[in-house]
Amino acid sequence: MNETANHIEQLFESANQYGKLSIDFWKLKAVDKTAELLASTTKVLLLLFLFVISMLFCAIGLALFLGNIFSSAPIGFFLTGLVFALIGLLMYLMRNHWINWPVRNALIYALLKNSHASTS
Repeated sequence: MNETANHIEQLFESANQYGKLSIDFWKLKAVDKTAELLASTTKVLLLLFLFVISMLFCAIGLALFLGNIFSSAPIGFFLTGLVFALIGLLMYLMRNHWINWPVRNALIYALLKNSHASTS
């Protein structure tokens, strides 16, 4: 009887240790995914910043170019603003197809990447 109690005690000890290790594993996995998402977000924000700066310079150049063509700087800036307003309207109308779904899919892919390899 004492031997059976000893085995049950060892079983509970092993189960307790397994539970603690499982919790540690999931914590590490969460930290890994968080770090991966943070790195990806930082990369995207940096690229977006560089894109915005380059677009700003292109917009100023286009405005000055159109200002020279029409012999009026305000007309050049107005036309450039109109072009960007039309692009913004188009992006607003297509936001689900061009922005929401690709961002969602990228996040889902980043969160689920390597999860199939660890479960198989």
